[in-house]
Amino acid sequence: PRTLHASFGFAAPAGEGHRLWDPLKGGGSLLDQGVYPLALADLVFGEPETVAATGS
Repeated sequence: PRTLHASFGFAAPAGEGHRLWDPLKGGGSLLDQGVYPLALADLVFGEPETVAATGS
């Protein structure tokens, strides 16, 4: 393989008090979701020589 396109998601609990919605508690998608597609890419390709990313 030369390219990997991966996504991962889950239903986040509602409520402003939950840590997922609080930046001071490390909330956000990168902590809870971002690592899984990266781990898959590492398993498939090994350690990268370069890294590039885009977001929206």
